[in-house]
Amino acid sequence: MSALISLATIGNFKSTAATLGVPPVKLTRLVQRAEEDCGFQIFHRSRVATTLTSRGKKLLAACKELDLAAADFEHKLEQIRGKINEELKISCGPLATHTVLLPVLRALLKDRPDITATVAVTAHREPIQQLRAGEIDLFIGDLTHTTAFDDIEVMVLEKREIIFVARPGNPVLSGGPYSLAELLHKSLALPHIHRYWQTAFNDALKEAGVPELPKVPQIECDDYQTLISLAATTDIITAGTQEQLEEALASEVLARISMTARIQYNICCACRDPQAAEALKLAWQAIAENYQA
Repeated sequence: MSALISLATIGNFKSTAATLGVPPVKLTRLVQRAEEDCGFQIFHRSRVATTLTSRGKKLLAACKELDLAAADFEHKLEQIRGKINEELKISCGPLATHTVLLPVLRALLKDRPDITATVAVTAHREPIQQLRAGEIDLFIGDLTHTTAFDDIEVMVLEKREIIFVARPGNPVLSGGPYSLAELLHKSLALPHIHRYWQTAFNDALKEAGVPELPKVPQIECDDYQTLISLAATTDIITAGTQEQLEEALASEVLARISMTARIQYNICCACRDPQAAEALKLAWQAIAENYQA
Protein backbone atom coordinates (compact mmCIF):
# COMPACT_ATOMS: atom_id res chain seq x y z
CA MET A 1 0.00 0.00 0.00
CA SER A 2 2.79 2.42 0.88
CA ALA A 3 4.45 1.62 -2.46
CA LEU A 4 1.29 2.60 -4.37
CA ILE A 5 0.94 5.85 -2.43
CA SER A 6 4.61 6.75 -2.97
CA LEU A 7 4.48 5.97 -6.70
CA ALA A 8 1.34 8.07 -7.11
CA THR A 9 3.02 10.95 -5.27
CA ILE A 10 6.41 10.82 -7.02
CA GLY A 11 5.21 9.71 -10.46
CA ASN A 12 8.32 7.80 -11.47
CA PHE A 13 9.18 4.13 -10.89
CA LYS A 14 12.95 4.64 -10.57
CA SER A 15 12.71 7.59 -8.15
CA THR A 16 10.03 5.84 -6.08
CA ALA A 17 12.12 2.68 -5.83
CA ALA A 18 15.10 4.74 -4.65
CA THR A 19 12.93 6.50 -2.06
CA LEU A 20 11.56 3.20 -0.75
CA GLY A 21 15.00 1.55 -0.84
CA VAL A 22 13.91 -1.33 -3.10
CA PRO A 23 15.07 -2.42 -6.58
CA PRO A 24 12.91 -0.98 -9.44
CA VAL A 25 12.10 -4.54 -10.54
CA LYS A 26 10.60 -5.35 -7.14
CA LEU A 27 8.47 -2.19 -7.22
CA THR A 28 7.23 -3.09 -10.72
CA ARG A 29 6.23 -6.55 -9.51
CA LEU A 30 4.44 -5.10 -6.47
CA VAL A 31 2.39 -2.79 -8.69
CA GLN A 32 1.62 -5.56 -11.18
CA ARG A 33 0.48 -7.84 -8.35
CA ALA A 34 -1.71 -5.07 -6.93
CA GLU A 35 -3.32 -4.54 -10.34
CA GLU A 36 -3.92 -8.27 -10.68
CA ASP A 37 -5.50 -8.42 -7.22
CA CYS A 38 -7.69 -5.38 -7.91
CA GLY A 39 -8.69 -6.55 -11.38
CA PHE A 40 -7.99 -3.21 -13.08
CA GLN A 41 -5.11 -0.98 -14.19
CA ILE A 42 -3.99 1.42 -11.46
CA PHE A 43 -1.32 3.41 -13.33
CA HIS A 44 -0.79 4.78 -16.82
CA ARG A 45 2.87 4.20 -17.72
CA SER A 46 4.91 6.29 -20.15
CA ARG A 47 8.49 7.43 -20.59
CA VAL A 48 7.52 10.89 -19.34
CA ALA A 49 5.63 10.00 -16.16
CA THR A 50 3.55 7.44 -14.29
CA THR A 51 0.03 8.68 -13.55
CA LEU A 52 -3.08 7.23 -11.95
CA THR A 53 -6.01 5.92 -13.96
CA SER A 54 -9.51 7.08 -12.96
CA ARG A 55 -9.97 3.88 -10.91
CA GLY A 56 -6.43 4.28 -9.59
CA LYS A 57 -7.34 7.71 -8.16
CA LYS A 58 -10.27 6.21 -6.26
CA LEU A 59 -8.05 3.38 -5.01
CA LEU A 60 -5.40 5.88 -3.86
CA ALA A 61 -7.97 7.76 -1.77
CA ALA A 62 -9.04 4.48 -0.15
CA CYS A 63 -5.39 3.51 0.49
CA LYS A 64 -4.70 6.82 2.21
CA GLU A 65 -7.74 6.41 4.44
CA LEU A 66 -6.70 2.87 5.32
CA ASP A 67 -3.09 3.93 5.93
CA LEU A 68 -4.20 6.70 8.27
CA ALA A 69 -6.64 4.42 10.09
CA ALA A 70 -3.92 1.78 10.57
CA ALA A 71 -1.54 4.32 12.08
CA ASP A 72 -4.28 5.62 14.39
CA PHE A 73 -5.07 2.07 15.46
CA GLU A 74 -1.42 1.35 16.32
CA HIS A 75 -1.21 4.56 18.35
CA LYS A 76 -4.41 3.80 20.26
CA LEU A 77 -3.29 0.22 20.88
CA GLU A 78 -0.07 1.46 22.43
CA GLN A 79 -2.10 3.86 24.60
CA ILE A 80 -4.21 0.94 25.85
CA ARG A 81 -1.06 -1.07 26.58
CA GLY A 82 0.41 1.93 28.39
CA LYS A 83 3.53 1.78 26.25
CA ILE A 84 3.41 5.11 24.44
CA ASN A 85 6.99 6.16 23.82
CA GLU A 86 7.52 9.87 24.39
CA GLU A 87 10.61 9.79 22.23
CA LEU A 88 10.41 12.46 19.52
CA LYS A 89 11.21 11.00 16.09
CA ILE A 90 12.48 13.64 13.66
CA SER A 91 13.46 13.50 10.01
CA CYS A 92 15.44 16.50 8.78
CA GLY A 93 16.75 17.54 5.39
CA PRO A 94 20.54 18.13 5.32
CA LEU A 95 20.15 21.86 4.62
CA ALA A 96 17.95 22.44 7.69
CA THR A 97 20.13 20.89 10.42
CA HIS A 98 21.97 24.05 11.54
CA THR A 99 19.25 26.43 10.35
CA VAL A 100 16.34 24.99 12.34
CA LEU A 101 17.03 21.58 13.88
CA LEU A 102 19.93 22.43 16.22
CA PRO A 103 18.31 25.59 17.70
CA VAL A 104 15.06 23.69 18.25
CA LEU A 105 16.83 20.79 20.00
CA ARG A 106 18.66 23.27 22.24
CA ALA A 107 15.35 24.93 23.14
CA LEU A 108 13.77 21.55 23.92
CA LEU A 109 16.68 20.51 26.15
CA LYS A 110 16.38 23.78 28.02
CA ASP A 111 12.66 23.29 28.71
CA ARG A 112 12.77 19.51 29.04
CA PRO A 113 16.25 18.26 30.04
CA ASP A 114 14.90 14.68 30.16
CA ILE A 115 13.59 14.69 26.59
CA THR A 116 14.66 11.89 24.25
CA ALA A 117 14.76 12.19 20.47
CA THR A 118 15.90 10.28 17.41
CA VAL A 119 17.02 12.34 14.41
CA ALA A 120 17.53 11.03 10.88
CA VAL A 121 19.24 13.50 8.54
CA THR A 122 18.42 12.54 4.96
CA ALA A 123 17.01 13.91 1.71
CA HIS A 124 16.21 10.46 0.31
CA ARG A 125 13.08 9.49 2.26
CA GLU A 126 9.47 10.46 1.51
CA PRO A 127 8.51 12.44 4.67
CA ILE A 128 4.76 12.58 4.12
CA GLN A 129 4.51 8.80 3.90
CA GLN A 130 6.74 8.48 6.98
CA LEU A 131 4.42 10.80 8.92
CA ARG A 132 1.33 8.90 7.81
CA ALA A 133 2.89 5.59 8.78
CA GLY A 134 3.92 6.89 12.20
CA GLU A 135 7.61 6.33 11.43
CA ILE A 136 8.39 9.95 12.35
CA ASP A 137 6.64 12.63 14.40
CA LEU A 138 8.15 15.72 12.80
CA PHE A 139 9.75 16.60 9.47
CA ILE A 140 11.92 19.66 8.84
CA GLY A 141 13.05 20.41 5.31
CA ASP A 142 11.94 21.13 1.76
CA LEU A 143 8.43 20.08 0.68
CA THR A 144 8.42 21.94 -2.65
CA HIS A 145 8.30 18.68 -4.59
CA THR A 146 5.30 17.20 -2.77
CA THR A 147 1.67 17.28 -3.86
CA ALA A 148 -1.18 18.76 -1.83
CA PHE A 149 -2.47 16.85 1.20
CA ASP A 150 -5.08 17.57 3.85
CA ASP A 151 -4.16 15.07 6.56
CA ILE A 152 -0.77 16.64 7.41
CA GLU A 153 -0.20 19.98 9.13
CA VAL A 154 2.48 22.07 7.41
CA MET A 155 4.19 25.23 8.64
CA VAL A 156 6.08 27.35 6.09
CA LEU A 157 9.27 28.79 7.53
CA GLU A 158 11.45 31.73 6.53
CA LYS A 159 13.44 31.08 3.37
CA ARG A 160 17.22 30.78 3.61
CA GLU A 161 19.79 31.81 1.04
CA ILE A 162 21.95 29.07 -0.46
CA ILE A 163 25.60 30.02 -0.94
CA PHE A 164 28.30 28.20 -2.90
CA VAL A 165 31.75 27.80 -1.37
CA ALA A 166 35.21 26.53 -2.26
CA ARG A 167 38.61 26.22 -0.58
CA PRO A 168 41.00 29.18 -0.74
CA GLY A 169 43.19 28.52 -3.75
CA ASN A 170 40.42 26.95 -5.79
CA PRO A 171 40.60 28.60 -9.25
CA VAL A 172 36.86 29.28 -9.15
CA LEU A 173 37.41 32.01 -6.56
CA SER A 174 39.49 34.07 -8.97
CA GLY A 175 36.50 34.45 -11.31
CA GLY A 176 32.88 35.46 -11.03
CA PRO A 177 30.35 36.55 -10.28
CA TYR A 178 28.89 33.33 -11.66
CA SER A 179 25.38 32.49 -12.79
CA LEU A 180 23.73 29.32 -11.45
CA ALA A 181 24.11 27.74 -14.91
CA GLU A 182 27.87 28.35 -14.84
CA LEU A 183 28.28 26.79 -11.38
CA LEU A 184 26.18 23.77 -12.30
CA HIS A 185 28.76 22.89 -14.94
CA LYS A 186 31.53 22.75 -12.35
CA SER A 187 32.43 19.86 -10.03
CA LEU A 188 29.87 19.89 -7.23
CA ALA A 189 29.40 17.88 -4.04
CA LEU A 190 25.89 18.32 -2.63
CA PRO A 191 23.17 16.52 -0.66
CA HIS A 192 20.63 14.45 -2.57
CA ILE A 193 18.69 16.64 -4.98
CA HIS A 194 15.07 15.72 -5.58
CA ARG A 195 13.82 15.24 -9.14
CA TYR A 196 11.88 18.56 -8.81
CA TRP A 197 15.13 20.48 -8.33
CA GLN A 198 16.94 18.48 -11.01
CA THR A 199 14.26 19.74 -13.41
CA ALA A 200 14.62 23.30 -12.09
CA PHE A 201 18.39 23.17 -12.61
CA ASN A 202 17.99 21.94 -16.17
CA ASP A 203 15.45 24.72 -16.83
CA ALA A 204 18.05 27.25 -15.64
CA LEU A 205 20.57 25.74 -18.03
CA LYS A 206 18.11 25.92 -20.92
CA GLU A 207 17.44 29.60 -20.21
CA ALA A 208 21.19 30.19 -20.31
CA GLY A 209 21.40 28.36 -23.64
CA VAL A 210 23.67 25.61 -22.36
CA PRO A 211 23.19 21.81 -22.54
CA GLU A 212 21.44 19.86 -19.81
CA LEU A 213 23.59 17.99 -17.32
CA PRO A 214 23.41 14.20 -17.06
CA LYS A 215 23.84 14.31 -13.26
CA VAL A 216 23.95 17.01 -10.62
CA PRO A 217 25.84 16.80 -8.34
CA GLN A 218 29.03 14.92 -9.26
CA ILE A 219 29.26 13.63 -5.68
CA GLU A 220 26.10 13.16 -3.62
CA CYS A 221 26.19 12.93 0.17
CA ASP A 222 23.72 13.95 2.90
CA ASP A 223 26.47 14.38 5.53
CA TYR A 224 27.64 18.00 5.61
CA GLN A 225 30.84 17.26 7.53
CA THR A 226 31.89 15.09 4.61
CA LEU A 227 30.88 17.73 2.05
CA ILE A 228 32.76 20.49 3.88
CA SER A 229 35.89 18.35 4.33
CA LEU A 230 35.83 17.39 0.66
CA ALA A 231 35.47 20.99 -0.51
CA ALA A 232 38.24 22.08 1.88
CA THR A 233 40.77 19.58 0.55
CA THR A 234 39.95 19.35 -3.18
CA ASP A 235 38.82 21.64 -5.99
CA ILE A 236 35.23 20.45 -5.72
CA ILE A 237 32.54 23.00 -4.79
CA THR A 238 29.76 22.61 -2.25
CA ALA A 239 26.79 24.73 -1.17
CA GLY A 240 24.54 25.23 1.85
CA THR A 241 22.98 27.80 4.13
CA GLN A 242 25.03 30.44 5.96
CA GLU A 243 24.39 28.63 9.26
CA GLN A 244 25.50 25.30 7.78
CA LEU A 245 28.81 26.72 6.56
CA GLU A 246 29.38 29.40 9.21
CA GLU A 247 32.21 27.64 11.07
CA ALA A 248 34.11 26.74 7.89
CA LEU A 249 33.77 30.31 6.59
CA ALA A 250 34.81 31.88 9.91
CA SER A 251 37.94 29.72 10.09
CA GLU A 252 38.65 30.51 6.41
CA VAL A 253 38.68 26.82 5.53
CA LEU A 254 36.15 27.74 2.82
CA ALA A 255 35.36 30.98 1.03
CA ARG A 256 32.14 32.19 -0.56
CA ILE A 257 31.86 32.16 -4.35
CA SER A 258 30.47 35.33 -5.92
CA MET A 259 27.16 34.82 -7.76
CA THR A 260 25.00 37.00 -9.99
CA ALA A 261 21.71 36.06 -8.27
CA ARG A 262 20.49 34.80 -4.90
CA ILE A 263 19.21 31.24 -4.56
CA GLN A 264 16.73 30.58 -1.78
CA TYR A 265 15.88 27.35 0.02
CA ASN A 266 12.26 26.65 0.95
CA ILE A 267 11.97 25.24 4.46
CA CYS A 268 8.83 23.73 5.99
CA CYS A 269 8.05 21.60 9.00
CA ALA A 270 5.27 19.05 9.01
CA CYS A 271 3.51 16.70 11.41
CA ARG A 272 0.19 14.89 11.70
CA ASP A 273 -0.96 16.60 14.90
CA PRO A 274 1.15 19.20 16.80
CA GLN A 275 -0.80 18.37 19.99
CA ALA A 276 -0.23 14.60 19.82
CA ALA A 277 2.56 14.58 22.43
CA GLU A 278 4.17 17.09 24.77
CA ALA A 279 7.61 16.94 23.14
CA LEU A 280 6.13 17.47 19.66
CA LYS A 281 3.98 20.32 20.94
CA LEU A 282 7.05 22.06 22.43
CA ALA A 283 9.06 21.57 19.24
CA TRP A 284 6.23 22.90 17.06
CA GLN A 285 5.84 25.97 19.30
CA ALA A 286 9.59 26.67 19.24
CA ILE A 287 9.64 26.50 15.44
CA ALA A 288 6.55 28.72 15.11
CA GLU A 289 7.93 31.37 17.48
CA ASN A 290 11.35 31.61 15.85
CA TYR A 291 11.12 30.54 12.20
CA GLN A 292 7.58 30.80 10.85
CA ALA A 293 7.37 32.95 7.70
